[in-house]
Parts: sequence; structure tokens; C-alpha cells
Amino acid sequence: FAEADVENAPPVSWNNAALLFPLSSRLTSTLPKSQFTVEGKFIVTTAAVAAEELSENDSHKVEDWLKLVRSTGTMRINCCH
Repeated sequence: FAEADVENAPPVSWNNAALLFPLSSRLTSTLPKSQFTVEGKFIVTTAAVAAEELSENDSHKVEDWLKLVRSTGTMRINCCH
């Protein structure tokens, strides 16, 4: 199961959490070119880079996931559904 001190771990940083979006020319023209990649039918970028593109509600959902998971690794949140 989880390590005993996982509750004391800080949330994952917005810079380390990757978001997956459906491939869209609008989004690729909005995001800084060096700050995203295209993987198949997805745009992958960090939550920090995508923050301006998220609604207030979506920002709260991302924040909730980052507080919940508390991982030191890179997480990916699928925003395609």
C-alpha cells in the first residue's frame, strides 16, 4: 500500500503534471511552441502551461487531482473526456 508519510508529501507541482488534450489547431496555435508535444491525437503539455486555457472549474479539478495523488513522479491527466 502507500508509504506511511504519503499524507505529508507535498502535492504534485503544476510544472510536473502533464495534461492531455484532444489535438486542436486552436490549442496548438495558442500554446507556446516549445511547451507542448503532439502524441498521436493528443496535445501534451504541463498544467502550468495550460493554466490560461483551463476554465475555473477545470483548474479546480486539476488542483484536486494534484492534492489527491501526491506523487513525486510525473502524472498525466486526460482532459479529452
